[in-house]
Amino acid sequence: STEADPSHSTQTKPSVTAVIVYFRTPGPLAACLRSLMQQTHAIDEIVVIDNSSMIDGLERPPAEPHGWRWERMPGNSGFAAACNAGAAVATSEHLLFLNADVELHPEACARLLDVMHRDPRCAVAGPRIFDADNEVELSARAFPSVKTGLLGRSSLVTRLLRRNGILPPGLSMALTDSPRRVDWVSGACMLIRRSSYELVGGFDEGYWMYWEDADICRRMAQHALCAWYVPDAVARHRTGSSGHSAHTIRAFHESAARYLDLHLAPNKAGRVAGRLILTARCRLALAAFRRSAASARRDR
Repeated sequence: STEADPSHSTQTKPSVTAVIVYFRTPGPLAACLRSLMQQTHAIDEIVVIDNSSMIDGLERPPAEPHGWRWERMPGNSGFAAACNAGAAVATSEHLLFLNADVELHPEACARLLDVMHRDPRCAVAGPRIFDADNEVELSARAFPSVKTGLLGRSSLVTRLLRRNGILPPGLSMALTDSPRRVDWVSGACMLIRRSSYELVGGFDEGYWMYWEDADICRRMAQHALCAWYVPDAVARHRTGSSGHSAHTIRAFHESAARYLDLHLAPNKAGRVAGRLILTARCRLALAAFRRSAASARRDR
């Protein structure tokens, strides 16, 4: 553990701790930190969980060391484990988890907290997220079903459905202009009440990357807790700046298979059938990625 700034808040129980999951994105991290320090509802602690500096042999913080705490993981632990590591050192009653490539509008945290405090059953609140192309991400959805579970937020099928204005209602919740209850919100930026986080035991570290957000919201729903989508809280996401690769494509499908096993498949036959479909989808996605990479190399 390294204190990037020994003058950080000494309150014993600040209201909000921001937990940033970082992996080789120093520029976006600096912008993320600036946005957190400009919140109208002050963030009392900022903890950066660094998944890359130890494996890269870096000894200095990846951004200016002022006002935040730097915690280095021994390797790339993935998103869920990094979030849990951040929560373990946090001292607040609310935990704001976000990717290092996310920037918040100055009033975002205040608006998330306002909605959460108006509904005592609200365990999770998420903002409207704009991607690098200034398009609203589909970051609030119904729980995945066998029918919709394979439609990733940015998959080709989802993009085609959206372009033609025929997204199923369970996928299009983020396109509303009013705060509303939803089943789950994206882990790219989510505020969680600590008591709810502890009730379900935090994030499931069996997910290395992807689907851990839907999983934790589903486990909270089993305790009659809910999630809210708050479109007047705004975030911007430099989508994919931590890397899009064959490894992350495989991780998406491996996590989807875990979610299927835990929450969707009614029996062993269902799990086998689901995994066969996911394996085929993964192969198609990998083939498309390799074709795109080959085309990019030819164009250089």
